[in-house]
Amino acid sequence: MEMPSTPQQLQALTEDIRERVESLSDVEVILQQSAGDIARAETLLEEAKKASKGATDVKVTADMVKAALEEAEKAQNAAEKAIKQADEDIKGTQDLLTSVSALQVFLKIQKQHQV
Repeated sequence: MEMPSTPQQLQALTEDIRERVESLSDVEVILQQSAGDIARAETLLEEAKKASKGATDVKVTADMVKAALEEAEKAQNAAEKAIKQADEDIKGTQDLLTSVSALQVFLKIQKQHQV
């Protein structure tokens, strides 16, 4: 027998049980005994639904965290690329300054020899 997963299936199972029990003797005693089991089954069904919703909420949160981490990784890669480019630009500027300084020294020396 398959466990009911919806209130309608549970109700149908309950009706089926009632029909079968009516044909038995001591119907009232059996129904009273079954009532507790049915109530427990309904409680378990509701708990399962709540657990399922909780799991769905956790998955949604995990998906959002994953997306945020992916965006952070992209931003980090872009920042690293920008830093590398800045380092290259600084080195180029330093090389240019060294060249200008050397040219100034050369021109100064040349000017002194012309005098």
